Amino acid sequence: MKQYYITGPNTPQTGPFDEEFIREQYAAGAYEEGIHIWTEGMNEWLPIASVIRPRKPEKPTPPTPPKKPVARGSQILDSFPQPTPPRKPVPPVPPTPSPQREAPIPALHQEEACDVLISEGGQQRGPFSVTTLRQMCKQGEVSEQALYWMSGMTDWKPISELLQNKQQANPFASFNKTLPKLQGFSIGKFFSLVFKRHTREEMLDVFCCGTSKTTPNLMSVDTSWPTPWVFARMFIICLLLYFGFNWGANEFDNIKLVPGIIFVGTFGVPFCIFILFFELNIRRDVSLYDAMKGLIIGGLLSIILSLVFFSHTEAFNEAFGTPWAGPVEETGKLLIAVLIASGLRNGRILTGLLMGASVGAGFAAFESAGYVFEHLMALPDAVIRAQEAILSGEASPQEAAYYLRNRQANWDPDNMLHLRALLAPFCHVLWTAITAGAFWMVHASRVKEGQCQADADSCDWAVLKDKRFLLIAVIPVLLHMFNNCGLLASTMKMLLTTRGIAGVFGWIIALRLVQKGLHQIREEQEQELKKEESAS
Repeated sequence: MKQYYITGPNTPQTGPFDEEFIREQYAAGAYEEGIHIWTEGMNEWLPIASVIRPRKPEKPTPPTPPKKPVARGSQILDSFPQPTPPRKPVPPVPPTPSPQREAPIPALHQEEACDVLISEGGQQRGPFSVTTLRQMCKQGEVSEQALYWMSGMTDWKPISELLQNKQQANPFASFNKTLPKLQGFSIGKFFSLVFKRHTREEMLDVFCCGTSKTTPNLMSVDTSWPTPWVFARMFIICLLLYFGFNWGANEFDNIKLVPGIIFVGTFGVPFCIFILFFELNIRRDVSLYDAMKGLIIGGLLSIILSLVFFSHTEAFNEAFGTPWAGPVEETGKLLIAVLIASGLRNGRILTGLLMGASVGAGFAAFESAGYVFEHLMALPDAVIRAQEAILSGEASPQEAAYYLRNRQANWDPDNMLHLRALLAPFCHVLWTAITAGAFWMVHASRVKEGQCQADADSCDWAVLKDKRFLLIAVIPVLLHMFNNCGLLASTMKMLLTTRGIAGVFGWIIALRLVQKGLHQIREEQEQELKKEESAS
């Protein structure tokens, strides 16, 4: 009989165990999610669900709660299977897991677990989830004076206590439940492939996706943390082009190279961040064509829609000033990202992050180009005003020259390009990716809850009113307002420091959405496995 070894994110390597023992423990639920298994003849560690397929047992019945008033805790604990200690012979050391595949992200806690029984009017019902019970109480289907029981309790308690405890919890608890904290993320691992040698074919393979022939099979998708690297190569190319155009313009005194400087300086970094989100979409179900459509068309339409919003909110513009751009522009970018996605509104969080990043990159590029053009056009006006001041006697030639030097320094297009490029990874691309990712995430949740159809032609705009979406979408708006208010930005160094810190916070939120998207694909894989098991 085969001998198996097991390991997991929170479980050290143990074994060997007989196949029958592993099967019994797996069927009894003794192994946590993320457990991998290996036996002689296997090339790498594999999820236990893909190797051990338990025999179909009879449909289990939910644990019967204790009779009122009190039940012994030992009786409840005895109802659960206890694992039998395995034999402990000295095992050979099996091969380590493949370096190209890490253990998947551990399963995230979900309040939707159905483990609550209720008793009302002498009748017992359930099990239900806490979310379902809360909805039932709001609709009057269950009285708050009803009793509830969960595994591990020794007595029935009023259901109002359960709901009250949830409402009085830490205010961050609901946010962490909607978007769990990072697990298993490592910056070193995330960027581990950036400095490794890659072939041209490997780079081209990154962009060959999104069609029926290039989208990988669901079960072959690795749901461990991705390791993007193409975006770094694109960034290096942008740097070389930017400094090359600058050198050529200065060395040969050729003004014709200035448009090249502006093009690379305004589009370069946002495009590289867009490529980063393109790589993070491990499902590879969005083509480069669709993503670029969001960048070019979506970027233009989002600017136009934002200008329309500004024209109808002039009172707020005067009252709040530049920070008002936060709610206006983030709303405009999100609406365009959702509309332009069309058939890509599939509820996959990673798709939402990508489409948001594409629209945000286009918006950032066009806006930066507009600022540079505005600065260039303002310089001739300053020269004319200086000449008029000299002719009218209002200023001496020395004063006019001093004015022009300061004006040139403050409106230098090179400085503007440098500033916009340095802050690009922390601004529009990131903000729109977060809001769009949150939209797609809540859309998928509403599909599960039966509140909308997955294949509906019309968009589910009710997501915009969902508290789960608003809880996340407000963060990019606040970051945008902080970025525009000039707070803690008395010097260039302080400006870059404060904006960088705010940007790091935004990236933490984006990575938590990426983690949620990875777990979402894992759930799809588990559902596919269940379908295969039921079919066999």
